[in-house]
Amino acid sequence: MNIEILKSNNNSLEELLKEAFNKDVEHIDIEDSLNKNIRFLCAIENGTVIGNIMITTNYNPVRNTKEFYLDYVCVKEAYKNQGIASKLLDYVYNLAKEEKVEIITLETSFPRVAAQHLYEKNGFIKKDAYIYNRVVGD
Repeated sequence: MNIEILKSNNNSLEELLKEAFNKDVEHIDIEDSLNKNIRFLCAIENGTVIGNIMITTNYNPVRNTKEFYLDYVCVKEAYKNQGIASKLLDYVYNLAKEEKVEIITLETSFPRVAAQHLYEKNGFIKKDAYIYNRVVGD
């Protein structure tokens, strides 16, 4: 198994995201994502993506810092409980140190107890927060 940031499209990424989040995923343009400060860090075995973390890099001009926001943390069902997600999170942490990122943030929902345990085990601290969204539509 290799851990790497995708540089080109890999259809198995969309398949993993469909499996993990039970929703249709449109084609992801990796090159376009890279141009928008979004990277897909993937665990790959035999050319197939078996784990993923989407990393968005943001610059905070008020604090003059870079931040990582993580999303779509997942591992293919057949590969769960093998430490793959922890290896991906370790990679993110080391990348953050290398790129002088000050904070790494992610969100999870209340029912995802296993995900909460994973994050806490890997050094993330649960914060009290209210998350607000406003859908932009018609």
